[in-house]
Amino acid sequence: MLITETPPYSKFVKDTVNICKFCNVPKVFVVDLGSTNTVRMLDSSKAYMGYLETSIIDGCNLNCTSCVDYSTLFGKDEVYPIENFQRDVCQLFKCCDIIVFRLMGGEPLLLKNLDEYIRIARHYL
Repeated sequence: MLITETPPYSKFVKDTVNICKFCNVPKVFVVDLGSTNTVRMLDSSKAYMGYLETSIIDGCNLNCTSCVDYSTLFGKDEVYPIENFQRDVCQLFKCCDIIVFRLMGGEPLLLKNLDEYIRIARHYL
């Protein structure tokens, strides 16, 4: 099945994937009509997640009074261990089709190994 959609993917895509799962249609292709014009395959045997984010570091080097992540309450060294991150992302990949995955924080740019987190996320997702 082929769906054309502009990101972020809508309820229509989620409903279509669920119908395909019900009807035993194994693969759904989504054509991104946004700026990239890419084709993405969704596996109807997996759960569909349009958006997911994870905090990879709690600390921040700023002191914003309106911080919604409460980063000023954490130390800058409170980090999601890379081994745990890789294990968790691998498990997510096995059971979920995730369209948008964001690495959040505190301030992720404080991590010296941010590139490793990005590589792991790109490899699995």
